[in-house]
Amino acid sequence: MAKVFLGSLFGSGLLVSVEGQAAMVDSGGVVEAPASVDPPTTADGPEPSVEAPEPADPSEPVADPSEPVADPSGPAAEVSGPAADPAAEVSEPAAEPAVLATLDDDALPDPAPSAWPQPLTVQTCPFAAPAIPQQTETALDATLLVKTAEGFGSAVLISPDGFALTAAHVVGTSDTVQLVNHHGAGLQATVVRVDEPQDVALLKVGVTGPSPCLRPLDGRAPLGSDVFILGSPAGEELSFSVAKGIVSGYRELDGSRFVQLDAAVNPGNSGGPAMSPEGSIVGIASWKVSHVSMEGLAFAVPTDVALQALGVELGAASSADWASLTGRHASSSSSSAAAPRPHVDPAAAIDPSLLRRRRIRRGLIVWGITSASVGAAAITTTAAIYYSLDRMTAAGWSALRVTNAIGWGLAGTGSAMLVAGLIIRKNPKRSSPHASLLPTGRGLVLQGRF
Repeated sequence: MAKVFLGSLFGSGLLVSVEGQAAMVDSGGVVEAPASVDPPTTADGPEPSVEAPEPADPSEPVADPSEPVADPSGPAAEVSGPAADPAAEVSEPAAEPAVLATLDDDALPDPAPSAWPQPLTVQTCPFAAPAIPQQTETALDATLLVKTAEGFGSAVLISPDGFALTAAHVVGTSDTVQLVNHHGAGLQATVVRVDEPQDVALLKVGVTGPSPCLRPLDGRAPLGSDVFILGSPAGEELSFSVAKGIVSGYRELDGSRFVQLDAAVNPGNSGGPAMSPEGSIVGIASWKVSHVSMEGLAFAVPTDVALQALGVELGAASSADWASLTGRHASSSSSSAAAPRPHVDPAAAIDPSLLRRRRIRRGLIVWGITSASVGAAAITTTAAIYYSLDRMTAAGWSALRVTNAIGWGLAGTGSAMLVAGLIIRKNPKRSSPHASLLPTGRGLVLQGRF
């Protein structure tokens, strides 16, 4: 069955994967995916089927097994008996595989056995699951903001002694990361295990006592059920936000398993939890499809798949020797070269220059409004005093003129700052994306500008 998935990469381009092969589309380019494989044919048409031979006549002599067997690569031996019927039945050619296909949820295989030499036990969260949205604040207490040199991401605590799940591309190659909890306290975490192919990682947070935590969902959330995304889209400015969507499906892409969501997943949400209304972790936010004419295509790693990929088992107590059970499963060079994972929601996607642009824009607007307001008030006050008094002293007149001049200066400066702040775009301007998918008899054609 053919599999197709689309995703925006770090630059302008689109990835198309069909039958495990990949192709990159640059701006304005057209790429044809590999054609579907037709059934084998002969010169006169489809290859005929081979019929089973008739049962041997017991009266006929049986061939001596010691005699040499004819070479199958040589010319065919002459067969006596009736001539072959020219109207022999010919098998119908197999139907051409579909270009776009939806995977059957029941057909998805169970998670593969862990490749870790020794499982790592993590204490099961003992606290009652918070009902969402009534107890969203309680769930946010178990959510963390992850800060790395490349940008920001999210994580979620799954045990009271500080073990947390996040996305592999959030921690990158770091051994330690900085965290911020819901109350603004800074924490430090050690990267314990990383599985890059499935894009999940396990952290050990330095906590001083029992910390808030959430339980992974035991099983799968039903299709169409509500799901809540907790995390920090756009980094610290919008940290600990909540978005709502539904579970759209369960997918297997390039050997990795995901739960498809239609909730808003943005840069900074990576590694954060997708929560069920009952307060269990459905999955860990990983990536989404963007930069094409598509919306509502976000993907998270199911928690059972994440724990299996990391070799983690839930138990009554965490492994005391967890520091000796660390490791990293890197993506194979061959698979990553053939079909790079379309992570469009990495922590690195939050460009520090973009955050500076937003801070400058906000500062210009705020200070512009403040300065213009103070200046307008000074101008109005001095004008009222000037027209209400018949006489004033020389010192009073001088002070009135100075105040009026300062008011006009503040009003002019504030107006200029406000205009500048409004002119600066919050996000860099991008060309309007447009793309079309054209199924053909030979495969899939992707055409458009990005």
